[in-house]
Amino acid sequence: MDWFVAFALTVAVEATVLAVSLWDYGIRTLVGSAIILNIITHPFVWFILPAIFSGSYYVIIAELFAVLAEYIMLRFMFRRETQLKLLLTSFTMNFTSFYVGGVLHAIYII
Repeated sequence: MDWFVAFALTVAVEATVLAVSLWDYGIRTLVGSAIILNIITHPFVWFILPAIFSGSYYVIIAELFAVLAEYIMLRFMFRRETQLKLLLTSFTMNFTSFYVGGVLHAIYII
């Protein structure tokens, strides 16, 4: 899969999850937040971690990294939200983007 396609898909999916979870912040804020989060984490997941880990270890470590890193950034971006809500939001964002990407890849759309 092409990196930019994966990046765009990830931002679209994660922005959608953010919009559902944190709807009262406005769509521009949430889409901008999804872009910022992924500009920071996506290169690590795609370029740095695969050089260090392989196979199922890579998938587990990359997804844990994404969830935790994005959770920490969400805490700075949305300070009035509870830590649990932001952790669950980060988990849901990353699980959903991983699942959607996997399904689209499996049926040869991407």
